[in-house]
Amino acid sequence: MLWFRDLSFGTKIVLYSTLASAVALCLLAGSTNVYHAVDHRREVVRSLTIQADVLAVNSTATLTFDDPSAAEESLRGLKAEPHIVHACIHDKNGEPFAHYWRNGKREPRPYVLEEPGHRFEGNSLIMFRPIELDGERIGTIHIKYELSALYAHLKRQAAIVGFAMLLSLGAAFLLSARLQGTLVRPVTELAMTAKTVSQEKDYSVRAVRYGQDELGRLTDAFNEMLGKIQDRDTALQRAREGLEVRVRERTADLTKANENLLGEITERKQAEQKLEELHKQLLDTSRQAGMAEIASGVLHNVGNVLTSASVSVWLAAEKTRKSRVSGLAKATELMSQHADDLGTFITADEKGKQLSAYLIKLAEHLTAEQAAVLEELASLQSNIDHIKSIISMQQSYTGVSGVVEPVTISNLLEDVLKMNVVSFEHHRIQVVQDYGEMPPPVLDKHKLLQILVNLVKNAKDALVESNATDRRLTLCTRASEEDRLQIKVIDNGVGISEANLTRIFASGFTTKKDGHGFGLHSSALMAIEAGGSLTCSSDGLGKGATFTLELPLRVAEVSR
Repeated sequence: MLWFRDLSFGTKIVLYSTLASAVALCLLAGSTNVYHAVDHRREVVRSLTIQADVLAVNSTATLTFDDPSAAEESLRGLKAEPHIVHACIHDKNGEPFAHYWRNGKREPRPYVLEEPGHRFEGNSLIMFRPIELDGERIGTIHIKYELSALYAHLKRQAAIVGFAMLLSLGAAFLLSARLQGTLVRPVTELAMTAKTVSQEKDYSVRAVRYGQDELGRLTDAFNEMLGKIQDRDTALQRAREGLEVRVRERTADLTKANENLLGEITERKQAEQKLEELHKQLLDTSRQAGMAEIASGVLHNVGNVLTSASVSVWLAAEKTRKSRVSGLAKATELMSQHADDLGTFITADEKGKQLSAYLIKLAEHLTAEQAAVLEELASLQSNIDHIKSIISMQQSYTGVSGVVEPVTISNLLEDVLKMNVVSFEHHRIQVVQDYGEMPPPVLDKHKLLQILVNLVKNAKDALVESNATDRRLTLCTRASEEDRLQIKVIDNGVGISEANLTRIFASGFTTKKDGHGFGLHSSALMAIEAGGSLTCSSDGLGKGATFTLELPLRVAEVSR
């Protein structure tokens, strides 16, 4: 319909009017033809029913006295109706008793006797009427009526109506074409005025109004809008000229401000360099530790802290850059210019009178700026302390793997959570700690740490991947009666399908895009080496998962 969209307004009006007339005429012609067809068929049924009932009355004697010749003589009276093709009288047993065929032409297929009534079949009307005597049915009359003449009449009528509709459409098209000028002219005038304004940027032109109708009111509104635009354009031109003057003045001020920014940028680069060095130091420390999962968690947590620290540095630099300390320099310069008569200048001169109030407001602004910068520096110091604590905690686990020693499980779990606290806060993950009382088991704390870091990291990833608003990670420890230690890591994240539950600990199997499939496999092997086991359960996708690490509370001998 792109071609129709680009037509002129007048052509669209003509087509719309013609289309509306065509639809109305089609509905009228169709409804008329349908009405005549239904009415004619109803009339044929009524007339044929009367004829059949009359024949039924006249046939009671012939059936009673078993006189087929008299019955056929009665049926031959149907010759007066040329559209009756066939008629048949059946006795009470349904056997044909007498027949009538138009022009003596017999049809090859027999007709099966049906219950009284009528139906339309192709171009024919089939009717069955009962023959009764004293309320008892003694026979049935069957008549076949041809409707071809009726349908031919309807076709002629439809052709006449169609021809009349074409003439009406032509008249409607010509009338719409003649009358569309009165509607199109105001719109065309308005469009030409808008085009002139758009091309020549001349807002002094006005459109001509042709009447008091909606188009006339639209023209008045358009002219009023042009007047307002012309006034606004004049005001903008004046404002532009004043703005150029202010820009030149502001440019001079910015030149001085840029000189001050050079020092601030240098300090910011030095801070970024220190942060980069600290980041490299953390990487080196993680490599020396030799624990890939722990290093990954530490670096991720430190990266988040560094991001917050970088934001604090940027905010402090931004507040320093926008500081109004330059106003203090201008005030002192003004005071130095009047050093000889400073008292007179402050009390008598107009600028001097405003200097005191200006210095008070400037002091308030500088105090607020100093507080804001100190707040950001405090945040930066807090982030740096957090980084130091993470490094210190990670270094405490850099011993030789394979050495068994008493381990306080709750303290170990607290260290694991500290490695991920920033991620938990960022992703709004609620941590639930449910620690039972137990004696410190003798274990290899470095291997146990690697297992727990891996399980907590997987639970965190499952929670981040889910769309749940209530993200919850639960750490649960219990001592069973069989001198076994159970540590459960429970999440309400994306869950695990039933098919993957049997494969999740296999080497190389992973459902993550960037996963390598060795974390859970190696964790399960370390649990077995420690005399325990690592299992998983889940109710299905979207229903979370539970990883259970079971270890002996006392270890007499540990495989190294």
